[in-house]
Amino acid sequence: MLAGALLLGGSVSGAEPRNRLEEFFPPGWEAGECPASYGKDSRLCAGTDRGPYKVDRHVPTAWVRAPDGTCKEAREAVRRDVERKGFQTSSETVGRCDTSSVPCVEHVYRARSADSPRIFEYVLCPPKGLPLVVSYVVSSRVAEEFHRTARQQVRWVEGPAPAARSDPIRIGADGTAVDPVLALVRSHRPEIEHCRADALAAGRTPVGTLVVSWSIDPDGHVVSAETSIDGTRDPTLNDCVLSRIRTWQFPAPGKSAAVITVPFEFRTAR
Repeated sequence: MLAGALLLGGSVSGAEPRNRLEEFFPPGWEAGECPASYGKDSRLCAGTDRGPYKVDRHVPTAWVRAPDGTCKEAREAVRRDVERKGFQTSSETVGRCDTSSVPCVEHVYRARSADSPRIFEYVLCPPKGLPLVVSYVVSSRVAEEFHRTARQQVRWVEGPAPAARSDPIRIGADGTAVDPVLALVRSHRPEIEHCRADALAAGRTPVGTLVVSWSIDPDGHVVSAETSIDGTRDPTLNDCVLSRIRTWQFPAPGKSAAVITVPFEFRTAR
């Protein structure tokens, strides 16, 4: 069980200021340092022993972490951690969170027992810096009502599911792209070719598929980008491609943001 006693009233470590992290906690919840068992990436915890969400032995708690690594690694790590504790993933939803409207994924976990707590977890992915993981644990008896409160605290806006583009952009070989988004990506192919040329100049020959996902805001700006599959096993090439993609401009998708996933195939020249 994740809920437990909190060490309240202390300072908070990490780059994020304490008052910034406290914005994720419902009004009236007492915030402070997390117990050591919560891990070194914990930044701030909170809980309350009163109010509508205090049910029997279940103490509503909240927990903010800043794990090292990419957002994809953070999502996988927190999912494994929760599942090791006997919880199952009930839903996974893509959206945007916080006042800056950063890409965000909501996980809802439930245990087999109806009397067990429910966990609502949000992985925020800012374009710069570490991801933030905000978790809430409440009794299953008040979970449906609390779900609205959790989304309100993280300023949740539901977004579209990732749009996978199956036609790969081939680098170092001929290829075609009829999809409008792929056509725009293809127009930036010289930038990706430049990344490949740098690798060749350094004595490396990148071969394999690099699958990259990026989020664009309602104005068409790329706000975050990450690699889900790196078949080239070339971190320098990967970093170069991501840095290029983050500068691209896409047609404005409208009121909602969009997530695009594209495979780049690096081949030897014929």
